[in-house]
Amino acid sequence: MWETSGPRYLRTRLVAQTTRSTQNTGGNRMEQRFCSKCGEALPSGNPFCGHCGARIDSGQPEAQAGSIPWLQVLAVALVVIALGLGAYLYLRPNGTPGPAATAPIAGAPTASSTVAPPSAIATVAATSEFHVFGDGDFVVGKDIQPGTYRTRVGSPGCYWARLKGFSGAVEDVIANDNTDGPEVITIAASDMGFTSTRCGTWTSDLSAIISPGSPFPDGTYIVGTDLMAGTYRSAASQGCYWARLSGFGGTNDQIIANGNTDAGAIVTISASDKGFSSSRCGTWTKQ
Repeated sequence: MWETSGPRYLRTRLVAQTTRSTQNTGGNRMEQRFCSKCGEALPSGNPFCGHCGARIDSGQPEAQAGSIPWLQVLAVALVVIALGLGAYLYLRPNGTPGPAATAPIAGAPTASSTVAPPSAIATVAATSEFHVFGDGDFVVGKDIQPGTYRTRVGSPGCYWARLKGFSGAVEDVIANDNTDGPEVITIAASDMGFTSTRCGTWTSDLSAIISPGSPFPDGTYIVGTDLMAGTYRSAASQGCYWARLSGFGGTNDQIIANGNTDAGAIVTISASDKGFSSSRCGTWTKQ
């Protein structure tokens, strides 16, 4: 069955195909390996034969050509999972990119903030319809619009003027006045400009600033809104000036009647009057 040239050749053929089982001194079963080249016993753990120097076959089958090691497969799978998770976190549920995260601003409303009721929103919208401006020089039709405006509180030393030019000359003043009380003024579309100092805020909100029928101090008031028609009396006050008005342009042709007195004044305001104005008269009381 075997062609041999001696006992050593037979032993070499057997070792090339198998390993031998032996038992160590403790009775445990061990596999003794031999070199497939020279047939000598191989020391445990040495990758080369100590006799002929041949590399020892590990006995493990080599990976087939074209196969992918399982560690590489696992690494690719982890990369795919990481990319998918990153895309999910970056995209919103509807597929659009989400906004970049920012630190919350102190005091800013959050998603859980209470939404203002419809009535509050309507009030804000109505308030925003009023034209409001402060002291300064303004071009009519550009900076401010023609119309009637009022200061809703008095301001000591208030001066205003309707202008037909900006030369600063007296000839450019259409009408003007000084007052410490609340004021009402009508700016015409033909006016070139308007100026005021120390008057505070002007607004197109012409609603009442006092309760009709109650005593009122010096200033300019709207009849039918602030004041009701009737007879009013003021206490004695030096330098008192009053005027019934047919308009609020500040011109002499809009004065229905007026008077100066140091004693107490009594004035009857008609329902057809547009306004009433006084300075240095003190408090007026309806009779």
